[in-house]
Amino acid sequence: MNKLIASISNYSAGLILLSFGFIYLIKNSFMPYHSQAVSMEWNELESGVQYLLLAMMRVMAGGYLSIGILIITGQYLFNRHKHTYLPLLIFSCGMLVCLTSGYATLLVKFHTPGRPPIIAAIIGLILLIVAFIFNRQAVRQSME
Repeated sequence: MNKLIASISNYSAGLILLSFGFIYLIKNSFMPYHSQAVSMEWNELESGVQYLLLAMMRVMAGGYLSIGILIITGQYLFNRHKHTYLPLLIFSCGMLVCLTSGYATLLVKFHTPGRPPIIAAIIGLILLIVAFIFNRQAVRQSME
């Protein structure tokens, strides 16, 4: 049961990151909350600012996609081989991206009129914590 709960939690967290990663990778303009934050529409921005924002979105996409793949692959490998280092690796990498994304969204929320999707970072954090707890229990049970 521990493995199932951990797997569902980590796979869900990984899919959330992959989803955001693909959106930020293929989008040709900023997100609606970006528009709210700067109180401008995409076509009102200067070309240089547009390219700068797209470049930052692509960097974020790379981080989200990388960590999403790491979480999903790490959980798959843990389920197959029970390498005891994998729960901490998955958790620390996932938490790093969720906490930094959460911090960035809070900056936008508290300092601009934009309303970023803070709930996604919170859900991701909760899923990673749940998965880590259940993966660690699985490690303990396999050592008994």
